[in-house]
Amino acid sequence: MQRRTNWSQSFRTPQFRDSRGMFEAIKQLKPSERVIPKHPEGDEVPEYYMIRGIENRKVYGFVSPHYQLIQHYEIAAPLLDATDDMGITPKGRMYQDFDGRFHCYLGFEGDAAELRIDDQNVIGFGVHVWNGQNGELGWGAEGMGIRAFCGNGMVFGTLLGKFSAVHMKDRREGMIRFSHTIKQILERIPLFEKRVVAAMETGVPTMEMKELLIGAGLPFSLAEDIIAELPVLVPELMKDKVTGWTLVNGITAYASHNAMSADRFQSLSQKAEKMMVVEDYPKMVEKGRETIRVLVEKKKKA
Repeated sequence: MQRRTNWSQSFRTPQFRDSRGMFEAIKQLKPSERVIPKHPEGDEVPEYYMIRGIENRKVYGFVSPHYQLIQHYEIAAPLLDATDDMGITPKGRMYQDFDGRFHCYLGFEGDAAELRIDDQNVIGFGVHVWNGQNGELGWGAEGMGIRAFCGNGMVFGTLLGKFSAVHMKDRREGMIRFSHTIKQILERIPLFEKRVVAAMETGVPTMEMKELLIGAGLPFSLAEDIIAELPVLVPELMKDKVTGWTLVNGITAYASHNAMSADRFQSLSQKAEKMMVVEDYPKMVEKGRETIRVLVEKKKKA
């Protein structure tokens, strides 16, 4: 079972605020081990291995002999090194879940990691890092943006960079790509800025809001809820016309300030990132209309 977390807590009440604090947080991560399970009779079962916590003895999953166990601290330590190399102060939280999953939401503190468009749209950057020890979740990193005005944030792997891998491949090569992904986030800030400005300048007619959100992949009911709650979620962006940026922040506000699993947060992030590509709005609106039409037809037949 995944721990349900309030994402904004990672930055509003961070576990650490500098390199020293992050180092101490890494030391608290609990290691796991890969062992050959045994039948009740005592015979070993060499066809697969068991991953379990060394201290709590909890079994996280069963994997093939080719599975390469990566400790959570082996993911977090290169992350700390990368921030040192970039001259960035790390701030955030690490979550070690009950089923062998690990997530770290790390913000970069420093002028080089800040984008200022106006007083209400100052965006910081950071990285989401994950690792699994249950045979299901791989490991990797992806860039994220944090809007300073409200603390809303989202992962933007397509725009800011993303690396993901399974536990079967060469770990050394993966670690090199992992570190490169983290360092290239700052290099991609200009591209991200262009997307933000385009979304801010693209108005969305009231009649197309629901179609657009549904076309981006949001469930029907959630799209309606976010539209209804926009004045509460993003009041500072409701003074003028509703834009693509308003809706992006509506999604990020909902995801950042509600307790949810990492998987659901990830899913909403993907929808918000789609909304950053304004050239695709006509296609998303059309897709949303078709989705609504199909839902209406199903209700008539029910």
